[in-house]
Amino acid sequence: LEEGRAVFQWMKENEVTPDKATFMSFLSLCSNCARRNRSTFEDGRWALGEMKRVGVKPSMQVYNGVIRLLAKSLAWDRGSAQDLQDLLAEIREQGDVVVERMT
Repeated sequence: LEEGRAVFQWMKENEVTPDKATFMSFLSLCSNCARRNRSTFEDGRWALGEMKRVGVKPSMQVYNGVIRLLAKSLAWDRGSAQDLQDLLAEIREQGDVVVERMT
């Protein structure tokens, strides 16, 4: 993960704007690291924050990646139900997706 963030830092220093594919790659890296208990949901939240900072609108694929990361974080007791509720509220705010509550 440190290498992934280093790439983002390099891009920032060299005025290269990451795109959705770059963020999806980072989320995939986070998800793969989560299997080894090294990644947390905060990495996904960080990526979402960076997307907003550079003006890249998260797609449903991006949100799906963050949800997968959260699920793995919950499995390792590093996430919370509140994290999930906050993420779903953020997705709802996008307006172009439908999020239904499952009971």
